[in-house]
Amino acid sequence: MHALWYALPVTIIGVVVLFIVVGLRYLYKGTNPPLWLQCTCIVPFMLFSLRYWYLPIEIAAGMFSGIYDPVHNLFPGLAEKDLIPCTANASPCSVLSFDYPKHVAWTIGLFDGYTRQAWLPQVLKAHILCNAIALCLFPWQLWLMQHGKMQRHRVIGRIIGLSVVLGTSLGWFMSIRAHSDIQAYGGVLSIVAFGIMWASIVGSATLGYIYIKKKDIENHKKWMIRCFGALFGSFFFWRIEALVLQWVFSSANGWLFYTVNTWLLGMLLFDYAARKSGFYAAKTLQVAPHQSACHYPKLFSL
Repeated sequence: MHALWYALPVTIIGVVVLFIVVGLRYLYKGTNPPLWLQCTCIVPFMLFSLRYWYLPIEIAAGMFSGIYDPVHNLFPGLAEKDLIPCTANASPCSVLSFDYPKHVAWTIGLFDGYTRQAWLPQVLKAHILCNAIALCLFPWQLWLMQHGKMQRHRVIGRIIGLSVVLGTSLGWFMSIRAHSDIQAYGGVLSIVAFGIMWASIVGSATLGYIYIKKKDIENHKKWMIRCFGALFGSFFFWRIEALVLQWVFSSANGWLFYTVNTWLLGMLLFDYAARKSGFYAAKTLQVAPHQSACHYPKLFSL
């Protein structure tokens, strides 16, 4: 059974490394991978994140800590002073607690919050579901644009917009309610950091909506790509940085650093990729209802 739990971090880290390699290759070429490949990169992570819907909260939260335990304990660095044992709970705070009795403080803070506050898991489920819907639909949305299916593009766009606003707003709400007294997160600074992340994503989506209402398609494309990048970065890059950079930081400083920079990293990379691929420079064609597709430049992916 112990070996099976080790398959969790090994699989996650392996997929992350593969994802980075494939993503950098396409970023360098400035071309768009097939839709199935984009979904293969995103959907499995979303299904794993949705474990709070189909697993007991103690196991779901303990799996989160378990992903980081091997790396954080092997390379503690500046976080060594913040490696602490689980607090007194009925369940261990990590699925790998049998080999790693200490964990970085912010992972324990997450576990305690999810298992001790009855309201938090319910909000967390809605937060993850909404963000998962948006992240999974974004590649399809861009595919619909490339193939001139504009009516479906509009419908999916509305679903994405609502999911983004609701999902990220619930995330900030959780930080406002739960983070101010937790020094492992940085206390009040964590609320500020999540507020900045929320503003970057919702602000981009709002500008995209404003521009499309003005029929300014080119600026609409730019801000929705930036919204996708910020959302993608705040989910994927946050977890990658927490995995490989924690040794550089204390618990609180690491948490704040990941929260403040990952949305910006995602936005900048997606924006760069869209420019490199010629997506921004291309004129969007207006497609008649009877037409099934239009010629469109290769888009990007990370």
